[in-house]
Amino acid sequence: MSTIKWSNYISAQSLKDKIEDLIDLDEVELYNLRIYSFLAMIFVPVYGCVLIHFLPDAIEYISHRIIIGLYWGAILCVSFIYKENSRYFAVLFFIGNLILIFWVTWIVALNNYEPNYSLGLFMLFCCCLIIATSRIEMIVYTSVFYILTNVTFLYLDHIEISPQLYFVSTTIVVVVYFIVMVWRVRTVSTLQQLNHELSFKNEELERFVFAVSHDLKSPLRTIGSFSSLLQRRINSGQTDSVEEYTDFIISGVNRMTQVIEDILDYSRYGNSKVHFQEVALRTIIQEVKKDTIGEEEKGTIKIDLSKNFPDKIIGNALQVKQIFQNLIENALKYNVSNHKKVWLNYKESKDFHCFEVEDNGIGIDPQYKEKIFDLFQRLHHSNEFNGTGIGLAICKRIIENHQGKIDVRERNGGGTIFQFQIKKALS
Repeated sequence: MSTIKWSNYISAQSLKDKIEDLIDLDEVELYNLRIYSFLAMIFVPVYGCVLIHFLPDAIEYISHRIIIGLYWGAILCVSFIYKENSRYFAVLFFIGNLILIFWVTWIVALNNYEPNYSLGLFMLFCCCLIIATSRIEMIVYTSVFYILTNVTFLYLDHIEISPQLYFVSTTIVVVVYFIVMVWRVRTVSTLQQLNHELSFKNEELERFVFAVSHDLKSPLRTIGSFSSLLQRRINSGQTDSVEEYTDFIISGVNRMTQVIEDILDYSRYGNSKVHFQEVALRTIIQEVKKDTIGEEEKGTIKIDLSKNFPDKIIGNALQVKQIFQNLIENALKYNVSNHKKVWLNYKESKDFHCFEVEDNGIGIDPQYKEKIFDLFQRLHHSNEFNGTGIGLAICKRIIENHQGKIDVRERNGGGTIFQFQIKKALS
């Protein structure tokens, strides 16, 4: 797992966004904070009464403990009253926890760090460790603990612990606490990311199943309808339309076969582990041109590479070839010009290889620029342009495998420009 880079983290979002991340609670976080609030409401007053019973000479303020318990009870009620908006609860919880940390540290210092009181401080340490789910909380809680324990030591004269021992011990405890918190927050972040990816995959699976079922039903309906008509014609002795109906049935079978093959391609690009290595990009482009342009079309089709087009990049050779093959085939398919042109342009950024596939074809209506990357999405009837509508979805999936993005825009003068990125540092 990569190390935490605080500068990258701070610059990634504004402070406002970070605060919103802190106070927007998911269901698990809300449940944990409610348990914490309930325990604080009960434990703080009860623990004080127990300590007075067993330590009659202890410096104690039961009224403070009752007020703190009531506060935690109140914010626990807020979490249920405003359950549709957990931000109120999150803000009150954060403020209440800082107050609790200050008060517990102060009362422990007043009692000369008596072991039973120090146990309460340690338990509060552990509770904060459990509930902290962001780096902001981690920094705040750790800093507050360290500053308060040392400030109270400096300003309270009756403490009998050795100053050197005290500062060394608190420093060690806080450093260990901080390291454990870093590990936990990173673990929580990883789990949240995995949950997000799982949720995204589930949504994608639902769309996939819906699209597949829809696209498989269409040729099946064709096959079923014309098989029934063919059966009735044969049974009635009328054979004049048999050849026509057979052609429709074969066409439906061929389309169904193509859909199944495309589904397997799409699935393969999403599920297999991608291995990256040096890719001879210009050689791949020459192979695509050879596969795409027939001998009789060489005079009417022109594919140009920009002068700065790279010779080699890091990627998966098979998948990179599939990207350019799909985009170039689309550029030629959706082009009714007598002189079809495709331009392959390249720009380099700090972290990405940026490519453009530009054509002088029929173009794409801007309102469909997102839709065309979905599975089995077609903007034209199969009678106009053949295909299953899966090519761009495969491109999108492959580019995401290479940690990039794909987009489309109109070309001035007619046509389309597909822009996509491939990350440089792939391993």
